Amino acid sequence: ELLLRHGLLAEAEPGLRAVLQAHGGVPIGARAGLLLLRSLQVRWQDPAASAAARADARARLIAVSAVLRRGGAWPLATPAGEQLRRALPGLRAAALGQAATAARAAGDFAACARGFEDMAEETGTGGQDEAALRFEAAACHEQGGALRAAIAGYDGWLARFAGDRRAPEVLLRLARTHERVLNVEDARDNYFKFLAQAPGDPQAPAARRRSI
Repeated sequence: ELLLRHGLLAEAEPGLRAVLQAHGGVPIGARAGLLLLRSLQVRWQDPAASAAARADARARLIAVSAVLRRGGAWPLATPAGEQLRRALPGLRAAALGQAATAARAAGDFAACARGFEDMAEETGTGGQDEAALRFEAAACHEQGGALRAAIAGYDGWLARFAGDRRAPEVLLRLARTHERVLNVEDARDNYFKFLAQAPGDPQAPAARRRSI
């Protein structure tokens, strides 16, 4: 804690991590976990730090937050435990979302998909929209050329969220993706479903042509 008070964040973190690993289920471990989380947050969000340094701190925050969610500090009825339960979900969601977006911008679509899938598995964390997260994961697979994974993602999305307002867009994406892998009948079937749900959509004329 003295190192943190003197602004020596990176120097303090190994000790905090060691305490968390050794004493995660008792109050001192929760306190160490909270301080470690806050230190990593400061380094991740430091505008004066390099992009690489911020990305490294973000990755460490994601890893530590996963440990804290699984560990014994999470349910402790102590001030540190309560602060962890309040702060961790939003921080973790923001870090995962930024990491997935950065992976997409860098062309690492597999990492992008994994990030959004991880977020979707933690539905409710940070008030996230599971349908939007699973859609983004499938779209990352599609962008990266992992078309079978994209098809599975879009099919899974439709099974979960058939009544969602975004269903026509997903049907259209699914039809086009089937078309790219020469699944002609599946493509035609999904074009028909799209047209049934959104006959007035600007994409409808092209979908009608492609469904023939």
